[in-house]
Amino acid sequence: MMQLRAVLAPCAIALALVGAGSAPAQPTDQPCQSAPQSYQCQTFLRDSAFLTAQSEALSNTADAMARVGARAVAQTDDMALAARDVEAAKNTRDELEADLAILTARRVPDEEHSRVSLRLQELDAAFEEAHARFRRAFPAYFEMVAPSPLAVAEVQNLLAEDEALLFYARPAGATFVWALTRETASWTRLPVSGTSLAAQIGEFRASLDPTGGSQRRPVDGKSRTGGESPCNTALGRKLYDQLIAPIGSDALRRKRLVIVASGPLASLPFAALPMADPPSAETGVERLRSTKWLGIEHALTFLPAVTSLRALRCASRTIEGECAPRRPLVRKFDFVGIGAPRLAGADAPSCVRGLQMKENVVEQAGLECLSPLAGADQELTSLSALFGAERSMILRGASATEAVVRQLDLERVSVIAFATHGLLPQEAQTFVGGAEGGLVLTPPSLQSPSRGASIEDDGLLSVSEAATLKLNADWVILSACNTAQAGKMGDDALSGLARAFFFAGARSLLVSHWSVGDDSAQRLIVETLRLDRMSGDRAESLRLAMKAMLNDRSSPAFAHPSAWAPFMLVGETRR
Repeated sequence: MMQLRAVLAPCAIALALVGAGSAPAQPTDQPCQSAPQSYQCQTFLRDSAFLTAQSEALSNTADAMARVGARAVAQTDDMALAARDVEAAKNTRDELEADLAILTARRVPDEEHSRVSLRLQELDAAFEEAHARFRRAFPAYFEMVAPSPLAVAEVQNLLAEDEALLFYARPAGATFVWALTRETASWTRLPVSGTSLAAQIGEFRASLDPTGGSQRRPVDGKSRTGGESPCNTALGRKLYDQLIAPIGSDALRRKRLVIVASGPLASLPFAALPMADPPSAETGVERLRSTKWLGIEHALTFLPAVTSLRALRCASRTIEGECAPRRPLVRKFDFVGIGAPRLAGADAPSCVRGLQMKENVVEQAGLECLSPLAGADQELTSLSALFGAERSMILRGASATEAVVRQLDLERVSVIAFATHGLLPQEAQTFVGGAEGGLVLTPPSLQSPSRGASIEDDGLLSVSEAATLKLNADWVILSACNTAQAGKMGDDALSGLARAFFFAGARSLLVSHWSVGDDSAQRLIVETLRLDRMSGDRAESLRLAMKAMLNDRSSPAFAHPSAWAPFMLVGETRR
């Protein structure tokens, strides 16, 4: 990988300096030596920079998705078990290394330090041996776990006729977009700096997020969509002109856009970008309804990395290099809904915020401060009705516990939905005194007065705990909070919670940019899944559900993008 970067970085840097479509002053590649302005030279630079930019943009989420694809490669139970064992061994080794760092900082006695160091050496040796054996036995797995960047032609072969992939990256500090379809490939330097882009996205999001930046699902369960802040359509149109319009008409003729973005761009709700100014004669709600929105005109799917396309769509490959379909899986349930936990609210006598975690166990009194979510129960009931009672299961109230979720056979469930509060790390500090976010379930004390918290059941399914779930789900729905975002706009593409579910085995996620009231969330999610049940097309189902809400005249609030644009599909677009 490092050799590849060393060879290709000059091309990317030259590209950034002189602009897309220009040749470096002193080309070193063969196609450009003789004819620097030729089509062959330009194609070489485009493809080389594409490879380099992917290497620079790899994220933790992309790694998790690669591991999901790797598990799909497993054609036998033995292989699948071996893959999980290797992953578990690596995690154990990493945990011990972290412990050693803590011991070093605390200056513990030499004998304790030596004992841990020796154990780490033993684990290193054992892991390397197991890793080598496994790699020899299952080379396809490692092609997915540690993927190499995809060439332009490889991406084109993975795309459907009606798809275009947009890859945003910043080689050498400049912002570029590659637009690929099955037949065409283009690349463009965008007219915006990183600093300016982050500021614009922050301002645009502020005009859409009705919670004022709160990371939490509204604790009162009431809708907060529409009318609280005007949608800054002028700024949204400016962002469209800077980020989308330059890609060219060929890509925009495709019905489906697969978007790969990181940094500040990962925080941008692309669906809410106006493609044109609304008619000047329209005002208020009708002005919003008559606007041509990107997410209404195109079915949008998001990936954390270009390599994720292969990880998700190529379960295995033939000797000729062609993708082979995933092996069928016998499902136990089509749908499992988890949520509407039993909570006491801020006025409960037991409510004491900010209690410290003790030995990795959450003090449940902090969770009790969260208000019950009246609409979550109905949301799960409505979703279950789509699948039928015999093919679905709901865990709610006192049954929606961490212990029960851990015991479920979720590996044979197609769709899993969480409808509850979600805590990002900064909120976990407020409510439970911990640094790790997660999904709120029923605290033990509210299951039974005599129950106490334990590592297996403390009321919070943390990020690290979610990652240990064994899933093979077509779709995981996180109707909980701002589940799309990391702590800062410049962080990895998705929150730790979203990454955890990819690592656990989800092929697609439905996550949100901001908190949504129960009525809006229920409408949008239920309609999306209803349409998906008929078509098997997740991206198109979400688009149609958003369009229906935009045009729903039962409430003016539904026309505001804060109501219909918060959710985004991450992962595979079709079943």
